[in-house]
Amino acid sequence: MSITFTSTTYRMNRAGQFVKCEDRPALSAGTIVWSFGFAGQMDRWAVIEDGGDRVVKLSENSRSDYFADPYHTLDRYTEPIEEKFGIGFYYDLNAERATAEEIAAAIVRADEFIERRDREEAEEKAEAARLWEEGTREARAKYGDFLTDLSGQQYPGAAEVAKNIRLVLKKTFPGAKFSVRKESYDCISIDWTDGPTWDEVQTAAGMFEIPSERDPYNDDIWDYHDSPFNALYGGVRYLHFRREYSPEIIDAKKAEIEALCPDTAGQGFHGDLFEHEGGARLWDAIKDTDAHSYGWLDSHSLACVVLRDTSLYQAPAEKAAPARKDQEGEAPAGVSVVDYSEKAIAVVGDTRPLADTLKELGGRFNARLSCGAGWIFSKKKEAEVRAALSL
Repeated sequence: MSITFTSTTYRMNRAGQFVKCEDRPALSAGTIVWSFGFAGQMDRWAVIEDGGDRVVKLSENSRSDYFADPYHTLDRYTEPIEEKFGIGFYYDLNAERATAEEIAAAIVRADEFIERRDREEAEEKAEAARLWEEGTREARAKYGDFLTDLSGQQYPGAAEVAKNIRLVLKKTFPGAKFSVRKESYDCISIDWTDGPTWDEVQTAAGMFEIPSERDPYNDDIWDYHDSPFNALYGGVRYLHFRREYSPEIIDAKKAEIEALCPDTAGQGFHGDLFEHEGGARLWDAIKDTDAHSYGWLDSHSLACVVLRDTSLYQAPAEKAAPARKDQEGEAPAGVSVVDYSEKAIAVVGDTRPLADTLKELGGRFNARLSCGAGWIFSKKKEAEVRAALSL
């Protein structure tokens, strides 16, 4: 590190003090120079000509090196190896000098490396352009008929991107309700209750999050690269997905879990303790989730974990057929109301023709109920449900 005040340049030494920079001496051909890069990478170089400032790399050449170019021009303030302090080049007057033959061979390798590198970079650039064009065509073919093209805007904001996210979710999950909100200039949150799983929504809308990777030289920095999709339809750096569950769904799943293992009721128990009634059955129920690693297990937290991979979304029927009745005053064929738990009832059977009615009554469809696929209601609504369905 160096700082220039008027005509004098200063550098920081090992003691953290700023000292005046001194011109390096003239270096003869073959003088060894060391480079120090990221993560302790060290390479050996040699001065090419007497009194010159050009050096050639004697170590193996690689495009991934911190100092990847095989030639380098030394700064006038390049310091001796004894003063090494951080990343950079340092000359070494005590090291065995490189021979003329060694330097000549290094120059040949360097020229061949540059030629090969330039050719590979040109090929990579052409391939990247081809893939970009291909990705653009695919994105237009898949989304161009219903998404807004934002490529004409220099800096489309999160508000414009949120509109496109709503269009994707509406097309992917017709009838489902989502809250898509801009949280900051580069962050959007997507919230919903019940409906599709987190993974399903992330798959549908995740392409609006700009691809990123950690910087190879600094773990604290992320490098962001637009995809062809983002260039057309926008993107943000951060997408937050948050799924909630309705009380009826949670209560029904809690009842299932407590039936398997009564000790999960109330405060629950420590995750290491499975030596009680229902422990084995509970383990079978949660073994495919990460709940077994929880420090404390209770029916509510377990219900949320199990429901996380359970889709509660049901696409609306194209046409709702009228409810079928065998005789006036009798229940629709194949439909019944059952007690699901102390707090919930379920309507099961051939409920597809009744989907709109059951939804208007406040029901939630669940394909994985212990009694079979059906609609969950609070027990407080039992009379209303039976009356509406003539049950």
